[in-house]
Amino acid sequence: MPSADILSDLVSLTERALEETVEQVGYQLALRYGVQIRNYLESPCLLDTHIAQLAEPLTTHLQEDITRGTISQPWLYTMLYLLVDVRQLSALTCYFPHNVIHLEPCIHLLAQWYGWDAEKLSITSLDKNNPGADLSEIATPSFNDVYDEKDVSSNAKQHVVYVLFASLSILVGVPFDIHLVDSKGDLPDTVVALAKRAFENMGKEYIIAAEMLARFVTRPDLRDTLLPSILQEFNLKLKEYSSEIAQKKDLVVPVIRRGKFTAINQTPAYLITLSYIVRFSERDHIKTLGDSVLESPEQILSALLKDDSREIRRLCIVLSTRLASMYLPTQLFKWREQLLNTDAGELLLYHDKLLELEGFYVPTSFDYFIDSLLVGISDDDTGIRLSSARGLALVVGRLPFLFADEVIVEILSYFSPAETPEMWHGANMALGELIRHGYLPPSRIPEVFDVTKKSLQFERKKGAWSIVKDSACFISWALARSYASSVQLRDLCSELASELLVVACFDREINIRRSAAAAFQELAGRVGDPYVPSAVLSSALVDYFSLGARKISYMEIAPRIAALDKYYAEKFVDAICNRYLTHWDETTRNYAARSLPSLIQALGEAEGKWNCALKTLGFLVDCLKGTSCEDDWVSYCGFILGIASSLTLLADAEDSYTPEINNLILQLSNSQSELFTKGKRFKDNADANNNIISATALLIKAFANTNPRITADTILRKHTYSVYLLYLLSVLEHSITTTIDSMSIAMFDTSNTNDVILALRALADYYTLCMQAPSSAYLLSNEFLKGCLEDTDFRSPLAYLTGLGLLPSSFRREETNYILHAILTELNKGVSPSGYVMRLYILSTVESTLLALDSVTDEQRQSFLKIINVCLHDYSSNQRGDVGSLVRLKSFRILRNVLRENGHVTAFLSDAYINAIVELLGSRIDIMRIDALISFYEDSKDGIISIADINLSHLEWYMQDYTAEKNLVFQMKEQARQDRQQREEIDTNNYLYDLHKRESRDDDPLDDDATINLLTLVPKLAYTAFNVLVVLFIPLEEYTLKAAAALCYSFGAMSETTSTYLIGFLSEIFDKSRKNNLLTGSTSNRTRISDDLKSKIISLGSVVKIAVYDTISRTVQQCNLADAYSINVTDASIRLLNFLLVNHVAIESDAKLFDLLGSLITLSKSTSKFPMLQVVTACLAGAGVVAKQNGYIKTYERAIKGLILFLGHKISKLRDAACDGLLEIMLITSPPDSPELKQVVETLTSYDWSILTTPEINCARSALCDVLGIVPPPEKK
Repeated sequence: MPSADILSDLVSLTERALEETVEQVGYQLALRYGVQIRNYLESPCLLDTHIAQLAEPLTTHLQEDITRGTISQPWLYTMLYLLVDVRQLSALTCYFPHNVIHLEPCIHLLAQWYGWDAEKLSITSLDKNNPGADLSEIATPSFNDVYDEKDVSSNAKQHVVYVLFASLSILVGVPFDIHLVDSKGDLPDTVVALAKRAFENMGKEYIIAAEMLARFVTRPDLRDTLLPSILQEFNLKLKEYSSEIAQKKDLVVPVIRRGKFTAINQTPAYLITLSYIVRFSERDHIKTLGDSVLESPEQILSALLKDDSREIRRLCIVLSTRLASMYLPTQLFKWREQLLNTDAGELLLYHDKLLELEGFYVPTSFDYFIDSLLVGISDDDTGIRLSSARGLALVVGRLPFLFADEVIVEILSYFSPAETPEMWHGANMALGELIRHGYLPPSRIPEVFDVTKKSLQFERKKGAWSIVKDSACFISWALARSYASSVQLRDLCSELASELLVVACFDREINIRRSAAAAFQELAGRVGDPYVPSAVLSSALVDYFSLGARKISYMEIAPRIAALDKYYAEKFVDAICNRYLTHWDETTRNYAARSLPSLIQALGEAEGKWNCALKTLGFLVDCLKGTSCEDDWVSYCGFILGIASSLTLLADAEDSYTPEINNLILQLSNSQSELFTKGKRFKDNADANNNIISATALLIKAFANTNPRITADTILRKHTYSVYLLYLLSVLEHSITTTIDSMSIAMFDTSNTNDVILALRALADYYTLCMQAPSSAYLLSNEFLKGCLEDTDFRSPLAYLTGLGLLPSSFRREETNYILHAILTELNKGVSPSGYVMRLYILSTVESTLLALDSVTDEQRQSFLKIINVCLHDYSSNQRGDVGSLVRLKSFRILRNVLRENGHVTAFLSDAYINAIVELLGSRIDIMRIDALISFYEDSKDGIISIADINLSHLEWYMQDYTAEKNLVFQMKEQARQDRQQREEIDTNNYLYDLHKRESRDDDPLDDDATINLLTLVPKLAYTAFNVLVVLFIPLEEYTLKAAAALCYSFGAMSETTSTYLIGFLSEIFDKSRKNNLLTGSTSNRTRISDDLKSKIISLGSVVKIAVYDTISRTVQQCNLADAYSINVTDASIRLLNFLLVNHVAIESDAKLFDLLGSLITLSKSTSKFPMLQVVTACLAGAGVVAKQNGYIKTYERAIKGLILFLGHKISKLRDAACDGLLEIMLITSPPDSPELKQVVETLTSYDWSILTTPEINCARSALCDVLGIVPPPEKK
């Protein structure tokens, strides 16, 4: 809503613009004025409080310019144009000049500025550079180069013309004979010529010019002389254009661009002028003109309504409406009077209807006008359809009953399945407008209801089908508004209400759901009970906001409405089964199936839940039998989904229903036997294939979730169970690969469990439940299950290994060695990046096997440990990125889960779990560090793992933020749960929908099922992992090397913020002069740090330094240049070494540092990776400086020799780097006045090492070695 400050600013800008004389500043003010006044486009009436202050100064200036006959301060015309554009001319008419003395000056001023005298005109303020040019050809004034960004100055000339035309359109209405004010005798011709000039340009001013011309020629003193010639000329132009269209040659297309040689279509100007002429003419006079207003309407209108220009078609509709209304009486016919005052079904007797026709006459052309309006309601453009609908309502309301009824019948005939959605929409809008104005005879309400019902059920996969439903809701709203007391409507009210509620709850489009709800609320409010069942309560449930979420509409609102009345429940179930389960949209089908059980349950409160469920299931099974999955796979999937969801209601069925349920399962199995046999049906239709597989898997899962006491005899027959199992195994690989390919790596952990896997798990759990029964009649041998696996034609081991973990727990427990042998056989083939999916599902099989075990042998322990270790150290990567991180993270989470769930059997995995924690605490991926940190904290606190030398209070110190946030979220969830419980209690008593719940979403952190993103709640947890790794693990002798290796690895490629933190963190470790802000952990709930933790932090530097140097030495020595992970770790270690040497952190051993440099030089001879060699060169330079400072003679000499070796490297940048390193060592470690230093510097700087040839390099290195007094290296060949 615009504020009062904007109005004040507009007034202030107007005052400043009046006083301004500088052209550029004036248009700057106009620019600001336009920006401010556009705030009122949606509610222009708010300007009325200050309209006098805004308009009077501008119109006064306009009047002065008209009086003087010159244009001054043209930016004021732009401001007046903007004001008229926003508030409309009708609200400002009283402020414009309207004195007769201004008429002729205004015409002459417009003629000078815009007409044929423009060549003689030179206005300095607007055209300083072209005083003698034709201003009609000047696109913009000279200041356009600076001020054209807001379309102000670029259209300045048009704004002036528009304002002058607007003023003239008011002045031509002065009540004096035009000849009395015409001093030259050519005033009429001048006005007509000005309007035609505007038509030639077809700019912004042509509409106001047409209005001005129409007002002028319809004056009493000109209508008999000037008007006929204008009509004749315009009709001739329209006939010519229509002929061109009919002959399909030289079509003139309307254009916006202006130019001297551009053909501009003037047809819209002619049509709008004719329309204005009809509007402004006196009724008696226009009737005398008759067909001369539009000659040959059958030719002109039929051609123009096919034109490509939307504006031409729209103006044809407007003109047809006005011409049709011209011949109709203003007095209401008897049937309209009775319709307004009675609720009778039959308004008039047939004799009375005939009497209405006496004295009623319309010309033949009237039929063409009605036909044009009927054609317009099928136009492709929505605006034209709406204009046609309003025009028909206006005409029908003034026709005799028989003629009006004939038009209504014609509109009703347009609702054919063969017609386009645009035709349905236009016909609906026409009926809606007729009903809204009360022009529909009550006897036609049943027919209108039939077409409305069809429109509410209108569905097509392509096209603008939603507009049909929207217009049907408009009809329903109009019926409730205008015919609330009609007997015919009340008889149909309950059915109409149920149809609206079905659309409001289940439609795919949010706008349609809300439109249907608004129509229902209107119907419920105006008609009410008992014609609309539970009107008030239902209206409260279909709330505007709650319908915004489709999930809430299906799963919460619809069941609650169904519970209010049995009639609604029946309609909802019928709509779901017949329309929405077979909907083309997959999401709609899924929601429909999920909502069906709750709707059946609501219906079953009256008839019995199980009876209703069996009845619905029987209907769906019959539908499924009659549907071919090849011909209509959408319906086939929908019926299967509906059956699967409805079967959940039979989970607690009584034993008396056993025959019916088993018979139902057998029917379904038999009807799908062919599908089960073939597995996949649609190789050429991926969408159909995926949906069929998913739906069938859900059906099998529903079978498995039934009560084993009732269905075990049917499902566990070997043939039936094997059919289900073989089908799921046959499609398992396809479902896995489809799932993996359609999601990102980050989503794998939450999205990899697809419907087929869930169905296999449910089938296995079903068998386990049956085995717990006293009878062993359901026993299936392990050989039988192995046979099912072997009988399945797997294309790769992926599905086979995954299927092993999805068989019953008894099989996994008894055939552990068989499963481990199959997994190890596959892993022994090698770890490749392309096999990461295989390893992920192997881990799932390992997890399910470990959870099923009661005991484990030593051999099995070794096998499990081998599999886990392989996966924990999977660092493979491909074009998708670090895919090995998925395997590592899943391995870690499996270790944690099996230790928690089956710890007495899997205790042998504790050491592997702790080692994995240490390794992941130094991961380069934030979420992995956080996962490891939280798992370590929670499991240590719960006693799942125990490390004797780690003080739990130290760990709790670093986890203060996490604990605080966790407690806060827990309190919020508890409070939210209590609030919702209280609201639900109130809601239960009052039967009103909980409007607060409408705002909840799937990711609501207060929802019980929501996953709390601790990375968002505690962003510093990713950094806290480094604290725990360094402070708690590196000092422990058992984990020192592993923790140091993890720290070295983390120094590789990371995010900029993490790298900055890690550098500052390490600096605090080795520099005791710095404050330990990062080492102690920055917490928001700071308490005093314990003394023992503080002392541990203070003494940390030497321990970490020794561990890190040992790790770096071992990593460089063991580097395998054929392994990408080994190269990655080595690169990170060398970078960490360079950081330590730059910061003068050196190990206190000349021999160890000497050996480390030797390993680096050896490594540099074996690799050609420039980034790594560049860091090695920097390390040699840093080691030379550190060695000189600490007196490490051997290390110093090796650093010098290593750099001299790099001076002969084939990469020129490395030679430059080696030269810089030598200079750094000499300048830092030697006395400034040392002769040796001067000779070395002179020698190094006398050569351009980057461009030396091989002999020159050998010579230069020999000269340098002579100066340094060392043996030169072998000559480079």
